Amino acid sequence: MENQQKIILVSIESKLPKVAFDLFRYWTKHAKVGDDFAIKSENELVKNLRDTISDGLVNLLTKERLDDKPDGWEIGYLTGFIMGKLGTIWHHDYIVKTSNEYKTFAGLRAIEIYLMTDEISKIKLDAFYEAVLNQDSNLENINPTLKEININLEDLSIVEEADGEKVSSILNNLIVKQIKFITKMENKVELPVRDYFSIEELQSLIAENKKIFP
Repeated sequence: MENQQKIILVSIESKLPKVAFDLFRYWTKHAKVGDDFAIKSENELVKNLRDTISDGLVNLLTKERLDDKPDGWEIGYLTGFIMGKLGTIWHHDYIVKTSNEYKTFAGLRAIEIYLMTDEISKIKLDAFYEAVLNQDSNLENINPTLKEININLEDLSIVEEADGEKVSSILNNLIVKQIKFITKMENKVELPVRDYFSIEELQSLIAENKKIFP
């Protein structure tokens, strides 16, 4: 973050809002985002672009032996970084975080955090768990109207923690399972970053920031 704050974007600052909105429209179209989505904040879109460019410059200019790279390598690296990271940010915010898989993960994680802060509840929960295990196996008393959690239980192993906390172990397994689902939801949209920044602009941007990272 400290290095990011040093980055100079004055030469392209005025065009960032339009570029951010155009790229976001392109992304929503090709990512096939549903019609019911809402932009969190137009200012946030611009900030996403600005931060991504800054991060790309930091990553580029803190690499060793840049002088050994072939001509044009720096331009390709920076545009590739922006294209990949910006698309990933929007994919996470507007697809992953609105999915049922993520909502399930958030609910399970909230319970886990609560149990981590309340040892008594954790002990009580394990006692309830043991009681349920020892009850009859018929499910007639289970409310069938409850919404089913969308979790694929294939290959889900219940591994108890060292201290024998059974419910916490099960909960952690379910959380890991949801994380595996979520990580498969990858951004596949390649943003046309080079359509909005000329080679001359990018060369100037890199050159003026090289002075910060000699």
